[in-house]
Amino acid sequence: MYSILAAFWDPGNDAFDVGDLGLIVGIVGGVMGALVIAVRWLDSRIDTKTKQIQPDTNGGRSLTDLHKKVDQFADYQRAVNDAREQSIELIIARQSAMADQIYRQADQHERHIREHQEGR
Repeated sequence: MYSILAAFWDPGNDAFDVGDLGLIVGIVGGVMGALVIAVRWLDSRIDTKTKQIQPDTNGGRSLTDLHKKVDQFADYQRAVNDAREQSIELIIARQSAMADQIYRQADQHERHIREHQEGR
């Protein structure tokens, strides 16, 4: 293990000198350069994969903004439907009350006619 590490730090086996330093800097620089290239490539891939499909639609806003608008519209639609159902129920209740009143008046009128025919 020591011989591998020693061979890296002193590639010429002639004591550590400027040539060894240049070689080590070159290796480290190459590795760092490869890492920088890899990070830039990954960054460009991420930008490509996450860019908007249609950037000019929805005023340039994100898809999340569109989802919020759709959710707000769905909430509004539910409120409208609830109000419509309540209105229908109220109309039916009023019509039922009016029908009951008409039936009561008809019964009273019928009773009045019978009483009049019987001579009371």
